Amino acid sequence: MLLRSIHYAYAKELESVGNIQQAIEHYIKSGTYQFEVPRMLQNNPELLESFVNKQNDQNVKSWWAKTLEAQGRLEEAKTYYSNSKDYLSLVRVLCCLGEESEAETICNE
Repeated sequence: MLLRSIHYAYAKELESVGNIQQAIEHYIKSGTYQFEVPRMLQNNPELLESFVNKQNDQNVKSWWAKTLEAQGRLEEAKTYYSNSKDYLSLVRVLCCLGEESEAETICNE
């Protein structure tokens, strides 16, 4: 637990001096990356999307899909919902896109 706290404090320091890449690494090591990295990168969507694409964490991908959906970027959201195995959200987006037959196929799997 102490090591995670040290990584978190160090990540905050790195962020404050603009060392974003190393801050990301230490937020990951501290276990706080799911909310700290998106917060830190909220004004840099390209870097945030790059971070999301590098993650294997389904929660991060699902969060990104929800963000894309809220922005009306449904085609992109569809991909991330599929990658995160968030099938309920995927079916909802498919229906919004008029792809009911694909949504039905997913429901029947």
